[in-house]
Amino acid sequence: MQVQPIVVRKSCSFPDFSSKHKQHNRTGTPFYAGRIKKNMSFNITTSRALVLEFIDALNDENFDAARKLVTDDFNFAGVLGSRDGADVYFEDMQKMKLKYSVLRAFADGEDVCVLYDITMGDQKIYSAGWYIVQDKHIKSLRVVFDPRPLLDKK
Repeated sequence: MQVQPIVVRKSCSFPDFSSKHKQHNRTGTPFYAGRIKKNMSFNITTSRALVLEFIDALNDENFDAARKLVTDDFNFAGVLGSRDGADVYFEDMQKMKLKYSVLRAFADGEDVCVLYDITMGDQKIYSAGWYIVQDKHIKSLRVVFDPRPLLDKK
């Protein structure tokens, strides 16, 4: 009986937008082809930079600058609650004065994911934020984290 060698292959590869070579799925079309909508500004660098600028403004407690980077109908959804409207969100942010330490930021078109440590009072919480950028403004933010350290404190 002849033993067949084990061949390890990547089952999935992700597009490398920085290279000249587009990676394709099995049909020969680029992975991101179906996600690009007509007249959509597809600029990963700009979306990522916008979100990081927003986080920097929050860290500096420059809420006016941060407010200019979001839409009026900005929507926030988090583990402990949600906010509809930019003004309501920033009222809370001015009270909480959270500090963000960005660990990594990834972009896929107008979607940006940021992994960060958020300092909430004396607690540092590892979190992930999903930002959706639309027309050069942040339209929504969804944040997930393990709330147990905050709840145990109460």
